Amino acid sequence: MESIYIENYVKIPVDQKVNFLKSISNSGEFKISNQEVVFSEEAIILDFKSDSDINEACSKIREYFKEYEDIKVDKITKMRNKTSQIILEFDGTKSHIRL
Repeated sequence: MESIYIENYVKIPVDQKVNFLKSISNSGEFKISNQEVVFSEEAIILDFKSDSDINEACSKIREYFKEYEDIKVDKITKMRNKTSQIILEFDGTKSHIRL
């Protein structure tokens, strides 16, 4: 399953988080199905409904956060291994995070 990982999302003020979620909820090209906060990474993972355009979502989210130097937006593949551990694989790199 492809998702979007937003690094340092936890650090931004609450009103900016609310504005962000409002802005992406108005899109007809994609819909969020789940949000998962990763406190150890100060990040959020957004899962999307199957009929969503994940590439368009990633582009719009990157555009929204372009003025924030600390915020990094990446497409990820989220997998579970046999021990129910979540492994995040970042798009286009060999980077992995185990949660």
